[in-house]
Formats: sequence, structure tokens, C-alpha cells
Amino acid sequence: IEGEQILPEIAVTETPKLTADASKFQREYVIELKRFNIHIDNSHPVQTSKGINEALQYAKTLNANRISFPKGTYQIDENDPVVIDHEDTIIDLNGATLQLQSNGAGSYSIVDIVDGAKHVRLTNGSLRGDKDTHDYSVGSGHEWGHGLILHGGQEVEVDHITISNVT
Repeated sequence: IEGEQILPEIAVTETPKLTADASKFQREYVIELKRFNIHIDNSHPVQTSKGINEALQYAKTLNANRISFPKGTYQIDENDPVVIDHEDTIIDLNGATLQLQSNGAGSYSIVDIVDGAKHVRLTNGSLRGDKDTHDYSVGSGHEWGHGLILHGGQEVEVDHITISNVT
């Protein structure tokens, strides 16, 4: 069949997962907004995306196994998604929203979970695209806007996350 796609086999794993017991994740790092030039007022997408990614990598150097975001709306640059490559870590958005900057890109993602992610949990927040304000007049093929892309990883959990308004 033309256009047929073969989906990889879905593996059913045991629950609860390693990260289900949040009490075991006590080495907390709260994202430092000022230190990494991160804005929580839905502004400065380039600086905010860069800062979040730097803060997430910094948390790894501290051996943090629980990363929390301050509440707010973080505007994400369409060219610089939030990248998660952590091990044995809970990333708690703490009710925050990662809002994609309005753009005209044919494809984008807000969060990418990549190879190296293992026993990681993303929880408690929203990933919101730019569907209502997207510039569809630029180029063509605007159906590749994603809230979350799983490029790789093992034992990845995503729960209590709302993904909305992506193209």
C-alpha cells in the first residue's frame, strides 16, 4: 500500500516504573531563572530555550535526580526545543506551560526526548503549540508541528502532561 507506515512493536513493561516513587528522588534542583536568563512571562523564546537546556545540563553536573520548574509560561523557540537526555530523573514542570513561539516553520517540536534518556519521567505541565497564530503562508506542509518527540530513550514516562494546539 502506498504511504503505508510500519509502526515499531510496542513493548508492555511492568508498572509502576522506577520513577513512580517520587520520594526516592530527593536530590532536587529548581531551575534557576536568573542564572540562565530564562523568562516565565511568555517572552524571550531564544534566551529561554537556550537557558532551559543549559539549566537541564547543569542539573546533571549536580547529580540532581529531581528537576523542578518554577510556575510560569516559558516561550520556546521553534528552532531550539527543550532536550531531555537524563537518567534516573524526574523532570517536574510543576504546572508550568512550555509555549511555542508563533512561527511559520513546517516542522518543530517543543520537547525532544533523545538517546541517553533512561528511567526518566516528564510530568505535571503543558506543552502548547502555535496552531492558532501559526503563519501558514510561509512555505508549505505545516503538519509537522509536534509537542513531544521521542527520538530515543529507555523506560521513559510521560504523565500528567497536556499537549495541545500543535500544527
